[in-house]
Amino acid sequence: MASTDHAAPPRLRVRGLEVAFATRHGRVRVLQGVDLDVHGGETLALVGESGSGKSTLGLALMGLLEPHAAVSGSLRLDGRELLACSEAEWRRLRGAAIAMVFQDPMQTLNPVLRVETQMVEAVRAHRDVTRAAARETARAALERLGLRPASLRLRAYPHELSGGQRQRVVFATALLNRPGLVIADEPTTALDNTVQAELLALVRAEVQAGGTALIWITHDLAVVAGIATRIAVMYAGNIVETGPAAAVLGAPAHPYTRALLDARPENSAPGSRLPAIGGQPPAAGALPAGCPFHPRCPQARERCRREAPGVTETGARALRCFYPLRQPDA
Repeated sequence: MASTDHAAPPRLRVRGLEVAFATRHGRVRVLQGVDLDVHGGETLALVGESGSGKSTLGLALMGLLEPHAAVSGSLRLDGRELLACSEAEWRRLRGAAIAMVFQDPMQTLNPVLRVETQMVEAVRAHRDVTRAAARETARAALERLGLRPASLRLRAYPHELSGGQRQRVVFATALLNRPGLVIADEPTTALDNTVQAELLALVRAEVQAGGTALIWITHDLAVVAGIATRIAVMYAGNIVETGPAAAVLGAPAHPYTRALLDARPENSAPGSRLPAIGGQPPAAGALPAGCPFHPRCPQARERCRREAPGVTETGARALRCFYPLRQPDA
């Protein structure tokens, strides 16, 4: 099994990524200048409230934003600048060098085609191999994701499989060609805890074995603890804290990260009111001056209302906060 090598260059390097949309109220920036690295064999969990920009970032990495979206900055996968790619080049990259898994597997699977047909075509679209060889590749991928007997599952239609089985098929298909990057957007939300835990373990093993960089988009911090190597916390279109999963979960430095952890349902007693973060996330076109989190932050001071914090890096952690709860390397 390959391990994550942080001495090697990251497979994905994002610098200054901005995404803006033209609306009737003017140009609205949804991503504010995102910086992100993901290494081969690593699972980066991207967490934050709804509307923080997580899914927009995932679609930008896949080149799947609407045509009217204005995208700037740099997206490099294995050294290749993706923002310079034509649509024809994007089509060649998707499924081969980069893949995405969505929450609902039926967004990906064609309901009128057998699993075998869809997986074989996914292989042959990017590799010059016989149908028999492609079928064997598909069968082996299903085996590794725990779908047994794989030969029987290949002959099934998607509606003949359970939700967990369909999601395994989607993950197996995404990993067929050993892509450099896989983006998973809330992929296990609809699964029960037992199925979810097994799938998380299998996917993490596949990612590590193949040297794939995996971005796991979620709001479920229980999932994060089960799969993530590192965590990136998003708020109002930017990354506010990153670091090793155990460090961020065990000793959060940003007040927003602490608030997310405190708001988990398991922190409340049965029958009591569920915990929540006070206030509301700002709309993309109406960010407050200074730090975007200051209207909801118990640590906020006058400087937070006037200035936007830059990034402070300490060891393996990075932070956007003038008054962190603790020094990130503590």
